[in-house]
Amino acid sequence: MIRLKNEHRASTIRIQSRIKSKYAKMPLKIFISYSHEDRSVADEVIQIIDEIGIDFTYFIDHKDVAWSDHVTPSIKQGMEECSDILVVISESSLASIWIGYEIGIADSLGRKVLLYPIEKNLELPSFLSDINYKTRADLEEVKDYLKSRAAQPLVEEFLEKIGRKNNLIYKQIDTVYVPPIEFDDIKKAFEDKRIVVVTGPREFGKTYTAVRLLWEYYKKGYVPQWKSGEDLANIERDGLQPRQVVYYEDPFGSAEYQRIEGLERQIGIIPELVKQSEDSYVIITSPEEVYKEFEERSMTRLEPFETRLRLATPSYNLEQRQKILLQWAEEDGCKWLTNYGLKHFVLDAMQDTKKLPTPLSIRNFVRRSAHNNTEEELKENIISESKATEVIFAHEIEKMPADMMLFLAFPLLANLDIEWAEKTYGDLIADLAIRYPMGGGHPWSFDQVLNWFRRDKIEIFKWARSEPPWIIFSHPSYLKALDLLRKQTKFLKILEMLVTPIIHRPWADKGESRFARALVKIGTPAVAPLITALNDNDELVRYRAAGALVEIQDARAVEPLINALGDENLHVRFRAAGALGYLGDSRAVDALINALGDKEPDVRSVVATALGFIGDSRAVEPLIHTLGDESEICHSAAVFSLGWVGKAATEPLVRALRDHYDPRVRIGAALALGWRVDKRAVIALRAAARDRHAGVRRAAGNALVDMGYWRKRLFRGLEDDEWPCSDKPF
Repeated sequence: MIRLKNEHRASTIRIQSRIKSKYAKMPLKIFISYSHEDRSVADEVIQIIDEIGIDFTYFIDHKDVAWSDHVTPSIKQGMEECSDILVVISESSLASIWIGYEIGIADSLGRKVLLYPIEKNLELPSFLSDINYKTRADLEEVKDYLKSRAAQPLVEEFLEKIGRKNNLIYKQIDTVYVPPIEFDDIKKAFEDKRIVVVTGPREFGKTYTAVRLLWEYYKKGYVPQWKSGEDLANIERDGLQPRQVVYYEDPFGSAEYQRIEGLERQIGIIPELVKQSEDSYVIITSPEEVYKEFEERSMTRLEPFETRLRLATPSYNLEQRQKILLQWAEEDGCKWLTNYGLKHFVLDAMQDTKKLPTPLSIRNFVRRSAHNNTEEELKENIISESKATEVIFAHEIEKMPADMMLFLAFPLLANLDIEWAEKTYGDLIADLAIRYPMGGGHPWSFDQVLNWFRRDKIEIFKWARSEPPWIIFSHPSYLKALDLLRKQTKFLKILEMLVTPIIHRPWADKGESRFARALVKIGTPAVAPLITALNDNDELVRYRAAGALVEIQDARAVEPLINALGDENLHVRFRAAGALGYLGDSRAVDALINALGDKEPDVRSVVATALGFIGDSRAVEPLIHTLGDESEICHSAAVFSLGWVGKAATEPLVRALRDHYDPRVRIGAALALGWRVDKRAVIALRAAARDRHAGVRRAAGNALVDMGYWRKRLFRGLEDDEWPCSDKPF
């Protein structure tokens, strides 16, 4: 055994020596294109590269083109031997024919063109305008790029060793990886404990972080291995070799918990195996919900080794997310990156934490938007890729047991107070008929579920001392999952069950609007229980039900709302009339006409307004009659509705303005006619300008002014003492 260990140690020392040697001497060769007036800058570039500490070769004409050589063939041959062409851009170089020639050769050979402008406000020619460039101000980025180019062959060897050869994403592990905020803590814990369990939301960079750890230890001479999660069950049999770093990807399941025979026992011996091994390391990743379920089912605890990536905290702040975006966009050559306006359109959009919140959503956006050159295209792709988090969360909820679904329904609907949520949870949980093995066949208590989600997805927020705290999501992206869950039968049943406790809760002034929004968010599943609630003995319940039906606007509610027009409570009648107006269903017209006789002016006014929204001609004469209502709000509502009805009201209004005995009706008719530009209305209003009642004359004049018919057109021949208004409009 000792001999085998010594042989393995000698082998890893040889690997480490070869890696360090290879990393120090990479086959990197750069062609430096410049104008002879800028030779000092070219020498400066050579010095910069030399300071990086990586041996390289370069082609530069004053060194590599001999006295008697033919220039053109020598340059072409030199470029064929180079991997990159670095072009020093200045006024002098742009005036030279060689720059275009050399860039053309580089393009035909498929070489990378690195533009390095050295003067400000240079106007680049069209064939260079869409190439991203670096200046002296970007010196650190220039160095990082050259380091990554030098390391590329080593990256390819690394990918082959972990079984990911030619993988385009991990090929950039040394260049475009932006570590999460927790990365330094992960590295330190990994170095100290030699085990790390990285958990977090799905598609949030756990695997990329694990591969980055493999890469960093590979550069130190360790042997990397990427194994499937199932292989973790055989870790005792396979053992751990000295100077080995092993990554086990999602051993507990990638989407939901999957039990593997023997895994739970093997998990328990990992710390001891690592302790007994010589300088070996183990990395495990898992989606947070899957890992929590594993912990509940297993006696083994890996909490001392766990590090969570968080969407809520977040693990990637705005600056990091923008850096990920720019690095991938540059790597993929996105067209919009070279356009200042489009580039900042995308960067500004990311200030909204719901837009491109995760590394994978950013990567997918870059790939989809590579050829976008308009804001509309970019906006469409930002919206599309930003849905990834809510889609993943919705899929997670679909796989959850009903008690967890019920709990999450509270923050999905609104910021509901925790005391009411806990009581409602306890009242409804028995009706869900849950069979949940994690709870020993019984549903979890409210506190158990709260503690389950509180680590990552849920927060308890207290708005004011006088109010109970609310249950809210830790990140706004989670709220969007509600729309995606509406097709899920079990979740729809839970939403329907919540309607009754919401409308039967005690009155709370500050909480009414939040609970009302919750009913509206429930939407269609709430209609049937809300219709039933219109017949409840409690007038507060009936009032809330009518108010929710106003917003939901479902045609099934028309007949029940018509019946509610006869409710003994004026607030219920008021809301029922408003709901019928918003629904705009003509079946309600006759009932609303009858309701114009309601004893309460507030109800009559909303009834009159509802008839205007429906716009049925049957309501015209009753509304004209309502113009004579003693209540000012009823009078105004009738004017509004008659103006809203349209042409069908013109002739009846003209007759009322001319013939009605009540001046209030004539005033209202004049004002209503002012809503339309109609020849008949103009003639009637001009005649009414001489009405015996001053109020009618004033209303007619104002109506004519509202129409936009000014002095020369409408009032020609009308003397000053005949003007119908106290104030002329000119």
